[in-house]
Amino acid sequence: MTTEKDKDMTAISVTVGRPVAEPTESRAGTADTAARAVVHPVVAESEAPGLIGVGFGLAAVVGIPLGFIVGRFKFMNMATEPVIGLLRPVSPLAWLPIGLLVFQEANLAAIWVIFICSIWPMIMNTAAGVRSVPQDYLNVARVLNLSEWKVVTRILFPAVLPNILTGVRLAIGTAWLVIVAAEMLTGGVGIGFWVWDEWNNLKVEHIIIAIFIIGIVGLILEQALMMVARHFSYESR
Repeated sequence: MTTEKDKDMTAISVTVGRPVAEPTESRAGTADTAARAVVHPVVAESEAPGLIGVGFGLAAVVGIPLGFIVGRFKFMNMATEPVIGLLRPVSPLAWLPIGLLVFQEANLAAIWVIFICSIWPMIMNTAAGVRSVPQDYLNVARVLNLSEWKVVTRILFPAVLPNILTGVRLAIGTAWLVIVAAEMLTGGVGIGFWVWDEWNNLKVEHIIIAIFIIGIVGLILEQALMMVARHFSYESR
């Protein structure tokens, strides 16, 4: 027969035992829960790859030819140097309100920020590469009476390609950094917004996993572009 004392002891054992079991189960499921939480906002719904592709592509289409012009003609270099020096140090997040004001749409604003922050490395590295081409090459082109188009395609572009790829590598790292920061401010989906949302929920373990994911993706992008740059580098041949 169960006494009142036995019932009290059972209640105490259940009450005392419950806090001990719960943290063990929570620790065991933390990695799995965090992984599922990351996959949904980052892989399934994130628009970051498309936004980076558009913004980065526009920056390459505008920045690389502009870099050739800046490096090829001294007066263009003198005209653009103050502008680049003024705008390049501006924080990426400072451009976001301008994009939201002009485009009235978060994704277009993110594309704008990626474009404006990725274009400077391409312009500067391409222009530096053009200026480093030996003058003898250009003198030969002048003797052969080559057109400007042939000078660019036959002489400048092969010589400047390693510099272009260096600018592209720096720009893609900037684009990845910018999209994460932009997602924090614009909200909705994406790993940037998810990191901020997990901070509001005080889930630090999820934030740490997201930091590793951001770093790994950035490292993969950089290493892939470095491999391409080494392939086209004359020093490696």
